[in-house]
Amino acid sequence: MNLDTVSVWQAVNHSSEYETACFERYAEQPTGGYTTVANIPVGDYNWEELVDHKRSLAKTSGKKDLKNAIAEKYQTLGFNEQNSSLDCVSDKNFPNIFEEFAASVGLKDWWYRIQIQQPGQVFPAHVDSLRSWAIEFEASAKTHTHRQIKRFQIFLYDQEVGHFMSVGNTPLVWKKGDVVQFDHRIPHATANSGFTPKALAVLEGV
Repeated sequence: MNLDTVSVWQAVNHSSEYETACFERYAEQPTGGYTTVANIPVGDYNWEELVDHKRSLAKTSGKKDLKNAIAEKYQTLGFNEQNSSLDCVSDKNFPNIFEEFAASVGLKDWWYRIQIQQPGQVFPAHVDSLRSWAIEFEASAKTHTHRQIKRFQIFLYDQEVGHFMSVGNTPLVWKKGDVVQFDHRIPHATANSGFTPKALAVLEGV
């Protein structure tokens, strides 16, 4: 699979092959890095009270689910729905506070999700296929490659002791309101070994 030319839709529908290609490229050319592109106001919400669903890399969804092969890989490594989950708030259940930033960077066909990591939780090394975005914006997913997608991480709390995130071989440092961008095809991981929740918003669009 050519990671630079495959459409998001094709990658989503061949997610195991896409993930393998991403990890193989990283093994051949280890890299990392991220850019802090802005700092924006994010309010003082208690994000934990707004959780409406969970995500886990180790969750299988059905016999024919496209991500089951990936989930089973994480299960064999000892990850499960409890220790590798994230609490989430969907954009449909929270007022959009990111419209001004999205407009400033020209985002179209975009959405966001808030992810909360509780103390003791990890989200193991992975790459993002943008599956949820592709389902929401199928037409754009069929005509855009991963390189053409704009993806931002907006940190909703200050970084505290025990809050970790790394992109490839690069650890991130952040403060509340920082907007970070990196190549989501590079393996990345997060963990919370601290005492307070870690929260960020993920924005995706073209």
